[in-house]
Amino acid sequence: MNTDLANARKGDPWSLSGVIFGLSDARDTEGRPLCERRAPISAKEGVPMKLRPCPYGDERERRTINLSALAQVTAHLETVVVDAERFHGLAGSSPRSWSEVHMLVLDQLAQAALFQLGDPKRRAPIPAPTSVAYKIAVGYSEPVRELLMRELLGQKPEVSAEALLSLVKEERYLVGASEACAGPPHLLRRVTRAFVEGPPRPPEAIEARRLAVARLLGRQVELGICFGLFDRQVEHALFFGSPGTERFAPRTRFLRDKVAERQRQLLEADTPLPRSPLPAGLDAGTAHSLETVMAACFDRTAHVFGNTPIIESLLAHGESAIVIPSEQRASLAQSFAAYLEAHSAFQRALTQLELQLRAQLGPWLTPPSGPDDRGQTAVALNPAIFPLPRALPWFEMIVGHRLHEEAGPDPKRVLRNQHRSVPLHGTAAAASSS
Repeated sequence: MNTDLANARKGDPWSLSGVIFGLSDARDTEGRPLCERRAPISAKEGVPMKLRPCPYGDERERRTINLSALAQVTAHLETVVVDAERFHGLAGSSPRSWSEVHMLVLDQLAQAALFQLGDPKRRAPIPAPTSVAYKIAVGYSEPVRELLMRELLGQKPEVSAEALLSLVKEERYLVGASEACAGPPHLLRRVTRAFVEGPPRPPEAIEARRLAVARLLGRQVELGICFGLFDRQVEHALFFGSPGTERFAPRTRFLRDKVAERQRQLLEADTPLPRSPLPAGLDAGTAHSLETVMAACFDRTAHVFGNTPIIESLLAHGESAIVIPSEQRASLAQSFAAYLEAHSAFQRALTQLELQLRAQLGPWLTPPSGPDDRGQTAVALNPAIFPLPRALPWFEMIVGHRLHEEAGPDPKRVLRNQHRSVPLHGTAAAASSS
């Protein structure tokens, strides 16, 4: 069962992205699972799976393909293509950026989730064309996200079907771990052109709110990408910034090996990364807040963080898994306090976008079964939107306490271990649960 979908119906914390990316056990009106081979056994029971060697003379040659899934996609392909072209018409023109292409992909992904959220019967199968749209969008989501990230970093990749197909071939996106994409080359080109280049059709047949929902989802994803890049920058600075790697003294051989392996990975990566600009469309106050706390993480000379003394006192207990010399405690405490401010600021910004999404979702939502109004229900940010942090676990090991968020109408952040639970100054993201 989709946890976020169940929570949305009960009035518990949820997010639209959680519903979208929690469809692994869903089936459509033709009895096929939305996620095909990645679906759990229960969703694939009794479903025809005709697996054959791939006949195409490209990188998929002799790989296994699923002819049953291909037959369904082919049967409903025109419906999906027309719907994508109508979305182009709703957006106003053919995409001028990968952000706009990504918005269309998110729209196609979202339709199955919106159907389920609005399903009064609670368990009605998803319409087959909607299922096919989801399957196609899943295939495009990773390469389009890669081009979106390059765009956010200022690389300006060409916005064209050929550019996307070239990346797909280069990175072997058509070849999965257990089977390859079953679509023939001519079909892939047709769908890629529809998704990337239009042409736009009159949008009267589709709900206009889909554009607002897709834009907000896209803004969430772009903000999550920005957080992920920032988080890697902080992790890199933690390992290699002044005074350097001598600050790390792991207590166990296992941790020493883990630190050494992560250092190797970071050195092999293209780091330090350039600072990523925030996505367009954020309100001025949110953008300013995020820019301020991100900058303070790398230049703390003019900024004092209220949680620094708390963290420094926890370091003095000497309960960390990674020991830090006493003369470096103040600097590490300041670094962690700055990072916590930034982490919380991103969480607040993503939560506010989620609440804006809920304001747009009204026509698709059935009344919740719980007593709370759905618009006020707490938010549970999905990792697809708010990536799991890489720097935070290192800070936690250094301080010897884990970051937790206490539930309640005014949730508080605490640093906690088996000996104590210490509240931090300031609250967590309003109406959120991480």
